[in-house]
Amino acid sequence: MRELALAFTLVALGLMPLGLLYGYSVVVIPVQIILSPNKPYALKNSHAVWSLSSGLLVSGAITYFGAAMIRRDTKGTLIKSGLTGGIGLMLQGVAMDLAKHHRSVAIVVYYVGQLLFGGAYGLSTLVALIAALAWFKRLYPDWLGLGPGVIGPVLAAETAIFAWTFYAFNDKLGTGDLCDGCREGRVDIFFYVAAVVILATQFAAMYLWELPEPAVAPARDEREPPSAPKISLSKAEVARTWTFWGYFWVYFVTLLPGFGLKLMSSPVVYFTYGFSDAGSTAFTCLYLAGYGLGRFFTPVLSRERFDRARTIYQIYSLISAIFLLVSPATINGLPSDRWPSPLPFCFMVIAQGLLLGGIKGLMPGVLRHLWCWMAEDPQYAHYDPMPAFNLVLGMNNLALCLAAAIGPATAWIAYVGSPDVTQSDLDSGRATGKDFEYWYYAAGVVQLIAAGVLVFPNMVPRFEPPPAAKASV
Repeated sequence: MRELALAFTLVALGLMPLGLLYGYSVVVIPVQIILSPNKPYALKNSHAVWSLSSGLLVSGAITYFGAAMIRRDTKGTLIKSGLTGGIGLMLQGVAMDLAKHHRSVAIVVYYVGQLLFGGAYGLSTLVALIAALAWFKRLYPDWLGLGPGVIGPVLAAETAIFAWTFYAFNDKLGTGDLCDGCREGRVDIFFYVAAVVILATQFAAMYLWELPEPAVAPARDEREPPSAPKISLSKAEVARTWTFWGYFWVYFVTLLPGFGLKLMSSPVVYFTYGFSDAGSTAFTCLYLAGYGLGRFFTPVLSRERFDRARTIYQIYSLISAIFLLVSPATINGLPSDRWPSPLPFCFMVIAQGLLLGGIKGLMPGVLRHLWCWMAEDPQYAHYDPMPAFNLVLGMNNLALCLAAAIGPATAWIAYVGSPDVTQSDLDSGRATGKDFEYWYYAAGVVQLIAAGVLVFPNMVPRFEPPPAAKASV
């Protein structure tokens, strides 16, 4: 029982920064209004979106180049995550306080805060993933895929808590204090509270950090000569393989539309369908429920078998493409905000959340097959696959962060449309016209490409270890 509680605690603490990041779909609009109350939806004033994308790119770069550091010094990684995340969120709160009288300074401070926060969630998420893979494989060896699956419901629950906490601060506390003529509440206090939470949880994870002891190897006969040290790959060698880049681009293309929908789900139901702030937050939680469910049961269903995972990947990509291609019919012009008019769009977005969570849940098992398939083969006894697998887990986070940065940014540009869009444009539906429909069609085509690529099994070949003489010790 102690080990199970420790496993869940480490996963929950490590995922806390990412849980907050996932809640930014309800944060974007209020932040933009506070930073630019006159024209918050003009492209040049969309600082909440641009800074979020910038932070994601920083997160991807850090986890790509620092993947080895995460495994080598996990406790130090958690300290860095807590400090950068806490300071970054504090600065975002300071920016909210400065926005009313020092708008230009506030915008710069907010960008810096987002960039620092970007260094936190990438690092801590990989720590949580390492803990989940190690502990749940040890505790439930017959439940293959349970480790990456557990992340889904934990992450969804944390994001829902952050989303409702933000709603409480924004709608119920100090309305209109941070900007003239707006109804936004004390978003600054939310960021300060979030900073303390992130700092505390990452330091708690550092204090509790522990991985299960490896299985004890059988005693070696003293008369046998000592075995030669096993060889593995460095980060540079991993980056020179087609196995890495082939999966990198499939993963990126598959996630790109889902992340765009994730950010835009709350603004669309708010502006196009007339949901209240509470309704938009509740809808975000429904999306999260689909995401958590998909991320939990999909890796368990695949049982870390590559052929099964590839089939699921294809089916999910194809269903996602169909939903994306038919979704514009639900947002064409200004649909009625009277029920049941919003139901088709709501259903499609929640289904996309399930598919996105499932695709992300398959990632560790797919990578394990591509990079660790030779682990029990005596022919490859000279090669240790785990260092390369751990590196790839971190390096592939760059694909995820690229998709999370580009998908929402392009969706926002298509949604806002004209650089001079106003609140009345959003309320009248003129901002949700053809450009946003084109984004859906393009996203659907991208998903079809991802599904088509996976039809050819050799597009992402499994890694073949080099002979002992050609590998780095």
